[in-house]
Amino acid sequence: MPVRDKESEFTEKLTFLLANIRQNALPAIHSGFCSAIVNNG
Repeated sequence: MPVRDKESEFTEKLTFLLANIRQNALPAIHSGFCSAIVNNG
């Protein structure tokens, strides 16, 4: 296995984390927002 520098490894992890958050959190926020509108309106 090639040795990668810490910075690129960190960037890779950060990118993966952000992609994960975007996949999981945004639909949850969106559905919560929509249900709040439905309940209030």
